[in-house]
Amino acid sequence: MKFMDTTLIIEKYRKPALITLALLLYTLAGFVLLPKVMQSKLPEMIEAETGRKASLELVEFNPFSLELSLQGFVMHEKDMQTFVSFKELFTNVQVWSSIRPLKIMET
Repeated sequence: MKFMDTTLIIEKYRKPALITLALLLYTLAGFVLLPKVMQSKLPEMIEAETGRKASLELVEFNPFSLELSLQGFVMHEKDMQTFVSFKELFTNVQVWSSIRPLKIMET
């Protein structure tokens, strides 16, 4: 009898536990993993594509509001003079507002 009670409890809480786990993983990936990967890989990718050294002080991303902030970006010429730099680049990707029904023109 006790075995069935345990099985019922597991079945009852399985779906909420999986949803909670998925939300936790999404949160960790968005707030921690993605910024760390971007901060280390973006300068490498820029150098590979352009031949110019780049550095990035801080990357912040909010996976719930889809806000991305790149701070302290500098890209140097080959002679190490500054090619381009900015203190902060901020963007808010509003996915839901960009998805609109297509308007079809009638002729």
